[in-house]
Amino acid sequence: MRKLMIAPSVGCCDLFHIEEQVKLINEKSDFLHMDIKDGVYVPSYGIGPDYLDYLNKHIKNLKPMDAHLMVKHPQQYLETFAKAGAAYITPHTDCIKGGAQLGKSIVILGGGTIGLMVLQVCKSLGATDITVVDIMQNRLDLALKLGVNLIDTAPGYNFGNSEKILGKALEGMNREDVVIITKCGVTWDQEMKGDLFNKVNGIQLYKNLNSASIKREIEESLKRMGTDYVDVYMTHWQSIEASEYYVPIQKNNGSA
Repeated sequence: MRKLMIAPSVGCCDLFHIEEQVKLINEKSDFLHMDIKDGVYVPSYGIGPDYLDYLNKHIKNLKPMDAHLMVKHPQQYLETFAKAGAAYITPHTDCIKGGAQLGKSIVILGGGTIGLMVLQVCKSLGATDITVVDIMQNRLDLALKLGVNLIDTAPGYNFGNSEKILGKALEGMNREDVVIITKCGVTWDQEMKGDLFNKVNGIQLYKNLNSASIKREIEESLKRMGTDYVDVYMTHWQSIEASEYYVPIQKNNGSA
């Protein structure tokens, strides 16, 4: 069985102490994750390539970084983040405009790993709608033919439906050819609960990173995706320190 990799998000760090905090998680992790936000595709703003460049220059043996492009025009940023030192670059499927353009971007980056974020294509349609499922599967098939080899999803993307869509697409793929990232820490489990987070469509979300919740989350994720392993397992959001739902990463490293 493959080793499960842990990949915390750099965006959860205190930016005033980012070097100190990234050094800490870098020691305990296999992989790091960075959310890039443009204020257009999502309403908030995130850290950019300058932070990644800084971390690569100031932290010895920095673990591979996945740059998650939550931006409207990801093709404009691929080369920038590759030059800044991103090992993986993950745009959203609904922002990819034209296969030829994506293919050209991949050629520019050479041997790097390009990934896709699996999300609902159109918010006006339910993610279980057959049209959306077909669109997602077609885009995933095209992406793989163009050289994409990493797919990023999470239970928190439309209450597990993103993972189900990926599971459908995986039925026609060679699983060994695809690197899959999914996540834990944001749950709507009314039994496990957790620290209060957002409400989406009237459903309460929780932040929970204790061992029991992580085990349940990974089991359900594997079932939805129809696979017996994931390549990278990320903490989607940190629970509140000192709460019963917060467990330091070094204690949870083998929980799943």
